[in-house]
Order: sequence, then structure tokens, then C-alpha cells
Amino acid sequence: MITIKELCGGYGDKEILHQVSLNLEPGKVTALIGPNGCGKSTLLKTLVGINSFTAGEILVNNRNIKEMKTAELAKSVAYLPQNKKTPDISVLRLVLHGRFAYLNYPRKYSAEDIRIAKAALRWAGLEDLAEENVGHLSGGMQQKVYIAMALAQNADMILLDEPAAFLDVAQQLKLLDMTKQLAGEGKGVVLVLHDLSQALRTADMVVLMQDGRAVSVGTPEQIYESGRLQEVFGVQIERVQTESGWHYVCNAVD
Repeated sequence: MITIKELCGGYGDKEILHQVSLNLEPGKVTALIGPNGCGKSTLLKTLVGINSFTAGEILVNNRNIKEMKTAELAKSVAYLPQNKKTPDISVLRLVLHGRFAYLNYPRKYSAEDIRIAKAALRWAGLEDLAEENVGHLSGGMQQKVYIAMALAQNADMILLDEPAAFLDVAQQLKLLDMTKQLAGEGKGVVLVLHDLSQALRTADMVVLMQDGRAVSVGTPEQIYESGRLQEVFGVQIERVQTESGWHYVCNAVD
């Protein structure tokens, strides 16, 4: 559980986030949506201590993150940024990076670390690719490797900044289904997404941000019915009931 209370912060003297209050819960997929520059990525970076904050509180499992060491926080919250350099290493070696917070001097992986990393690979369906070079994989497969790395971190909460960016539609859907599976297994997953249709289809809870504030929080149905999506994005949102639930369609306003 991540509890955010009246959070203000940004970059240096520039305040991006203004009095943001949220509860991000385990067992749920939460989508952060909003126009470019509204503070979504800044919020994720602040939650894991990359960005400082000037006011408010961030509690992880009821502990203030200012009182937690970096390794302690990493054991509770895993974070995958949008832009990642692809290292020239094997899939298994990259997934083992998720165990870094657990290593003691002299920084050698234990048999338990290797077991956990291999279990994460199996979960992601990547076991046969353990010795493949990450750089030789497709974008979709690379994203699955990074999610396996986050899973190996054994954190209760996983924060993903635009995980579906640069993937084709089929890979996007597979990846988002993986996040739902993670939530079904008790993990809390927080996604920054630009595709409104995917966000509303995937998420259990949606946080609509505008100008550094969380202006609306609720289920996809509640956010849709509030009419705030049209106000914030300037598009017409329609929905269609299907056998798998509501599907949302965005149309330009004439």
C-alpha cells in the first residue's frame, strides 16, 4: 500500500505536483492518465525517491519513505521508467538485477537469488530465453524481461511508466494482460498510460491528473460517468458493452 498525502514536489524550484492525495492499493491495477506534462511520470519518480518533495507525506506500508533506506524502499516498491538503456547482457542476468536490494557484501548472487530470478522468468514465459542477449529481443519481449526483473524484486507495488510505449497493438494487449495477472496475484500495479481506451479497459482504478493535481479518482466506470475525461482531454468518449465488459472509444470533438 502506498498512501500519498497532500504531496507537493517537482524539479528543483519548479513545483509540478500540487497537493496530491491518493491510496495505491495491492491487488489492483491503477492507471494514471492525463495530458502530457500533467505530472504522471513526476509522481512515480517521487514515490521511489528519485525526485524530492517539498510538502506532504508518502507512506509505504504505513512507513514514511523519508525514514526508509534505499534498499528498504526497493524491497517494497519496484519502478520501471519509460526510457531504459538496453544492456548487453543475458536475460537471466538482467532479471537478477531485481535482487540488488537483497545483496550483502561482497555483492554476489546467492542460490536463493538465482532461484527467485528463474521463477520470475518462468512466470513471464521467458525460461527458454534465459541465456539470450536482451538486446537481441523484440521490444515486447524486452518489456516482459523488465517486468520479470521487477517481479524478482519481490516488491508489493510495481510502478510502470508507459510500459506499452513503442509496442505494436498485440504486444500492448499481452503486456497489459500481464499487469492484470500480477494484480490478481496480489501485487499492486500502477501504470502511466496515454491510451485512454487501454487505460479504461485495463485498470481497476483510474487517477485522472491535470496540471499536477489528481482531479478525479475512481473506477473506470465512475471516471467515464463523471464527464471529466471530456473536460480534461477535449475528446468525446463513448463506450460499448461487450461480453468481456465495457470497451471505450475516443473520438475527436468537431
